[in-house]
Amino acid sequence: MSRAEKQLRRKRRKQRKYGRSYWDDRIISDFNVDVPPGLRLVEYDITHDPLESPEERDPDLEAAIGDRRQELFDRVHNDARSAIPELESLLERFPNSRMLMNWLSAAYQRIGDHEKSDSMVKLCHQRHPDYLFARTNLAAIHLQNGDTAQADAVMQHKWDLKLMYPHRDVFHVTEFTAMSYVAIDYFMQTGNRDAAELILDAMVKLAPDHEATKSLQKGMYGSLLTKFLDRLSRRSRRNLRPAR
Repeated sequence: MSRAEKQLRRKRRKQRKYGRSYWDDRIISDFNVDVPPGLRLVEYDITHDPLESPEERDPDLEAAIGDRRQELFDRVHNDARSAIPELESLLERFPNSRMLMNWLSAAYQRIGDHEKSDSMVKLCHQRHPDYLFARTNLAAIHLQNGDTAQADAVMQHKWDLKLMYPHRDVFHVTEFTAMSYVAIDYFMQTGNRDAAELILDAMVKLAPDHEATKSLQKGMYGSLLTKFLDRLSRRSRRNLRPAR
């Protein structure tokens, strides 16, 4: 078997396991756009399966949570108020856990305590500047304030997962949607509607049932993407601060 045939077989096995890659030809062919420097159309795989990460799999933390990990994660999204005391207690025991900081900031956000949520996001980014969710969450705060320059700096001018983490070939769907969500906001605020359309189309195709995708789709009038992006663009321009 030739090298090319082996590579093709490996690619097909990965597609069966992980699904379609983010920027594959079937997505790119639908668009004729000028891709900005921070968004490079490169191929990587997206999985719904848990990714084993040493930072996320602290044995002591795992022992403390036990088999309640998924249940606690679900409560962050479905019953945040009840999850917060437990998360705060766990964070006291494991003050450097980026996962707990991320979950706690999300729980605060869901009950409307934006001050505590933003504070936790900033703390997480301070301690774990290379952590994707710390970056996207802090960039989102800057974008909410219309500060696109600060958001771009936090993301190191890289709005693509493979550009930011070139050593990785597989990303979790939540990493993909987190990056995509803030990237759409950034490109709309900076006037690059084509890039925003490209990313949103990828979200709809690759993560149609994810909360972030549904949240963006709620802004649509009917099924017309153009009307939704026009609305988002008008809102973004209202929040955009003059350049210093």
